Amino acid sequence: MPREFINDEGNGVTQAMVDYVTPLMQGEVEIKIAPDGLPEYTRFQRHNIEKKCPER
Repeated sequence: MPREFINDEGNGVTQAMVDYVTPLMQGEVEIKIAPDGLPEYTRFQRHNIEKKCPER
């Protein structure tokens, strides 16, 4: 993180940081809620792949 984003006390952020991240955080993300009231997360399937690097 650039030093100009950290305040002089080192315990917070500067207005430059706020100005930088505000457009990145705007908007809303649609979250699917399960019947139990908790958010539903994407579940990825695992696939084994062939090793390409030689053993050491």
